[in-house]
Amino acid sequence: MMAKVMQTFGDSHALVGYDVRCQFADTVAQSSLSAEFKQLSWRICVNAFHGYAHNFACQLKNHPNVIEGMGLEDLETLEHVFSASNALATVTQYASAFCCRVFINNGMRQVPQPWYDAPQQLQAGTRYYHT
Repeated sequence: MMAKVMQTFGDSHALVGYDVRCQFADTVAQSSLSAEFKQLSWRICVNAFHGYAHNFACQLKNHPNVIEGMGLEDLETLEHVFSASNALATVTQYASAFCCRVFINNGMRQVPQPWYDAPQQLQAGTRYYHT
């Protein structure tokens, strides 16, 4: 998968967020992608949420809060999407397979575009609950 990402975004300096940055960096360094990874000036960092539970020495160098140019990105987009989908759990729990697909499809279309807009997620979940 990392090879495909490097092929797609290869010509730019990139920052890769991963839950356990230290171990992933070692994996990349020992793989056939190591030379290309270094040549492209890519960097690996730990995701913001996982960073606080991670090794403190690693956080000092690799947490998004200490990397210049990172901005406000926490590298947890998929976590936000999964969290938003939890609002559909009560609606789909006893639904038929077809209804389950319909609810999930409609629900994910209404997930707000910052993923973490909780009030809008709550409204969508409540609307489905009462449907």
